[in-house]
Amino acid sequence: MSRNLLTAMVIISIAMLTLGCFWFFKFKPELDRVTNSNIAYAIEYKIDEYHKAIGSYPTGDEVEILHQLRGNNPKNAHIIKGDQGFLIDGNHLVDTWGNPLTITIDPSAELPARVVSSGKNGIAGDDDDIDSSAAREILKQRGETAQ
Repeated sequence: MSRNLLTAMVIISIAMLTLGCFWFFKFKPELDRVTNSNIAYAIEYKIDEYHKAIGSYPTGDEVEILHQLRGNNPKNAHIIKGDQGFLIDGNHLVDTWGNPLTITIDPSAELPARVVSSGKNGIAGDDDDIDSSAAREILKQRGETAQ
């Protein structure tokens, strides 16, 4: 292999690595937002499954709700088995930054279960919060029905 070809390959490799890193860090915040929105949606879906199986919504705080989803309920229904891909820290469902998720259940609301990540900054109630709306929008764009 000629020295010029080897030099060109090294330069191209460095350029591709640089562009890959740039792309990753440019789109990482959006990837985090969509990932955490999907997590929120999946938990809301599991709470809906619980409602269908048990006939009522889980009650209590986030820890109690997780216990009920894992089988501590009147029918011993295991809606979440193991972790099923959810991020669980001790007895808390958490987002990708390790922050506990907030779960609110209002049976009279259009969407009875609402799961919210406090976002990267970990502060609830600001514009950094993430709910299931991004996941629902993606499903809508695909023509799929969100629960």
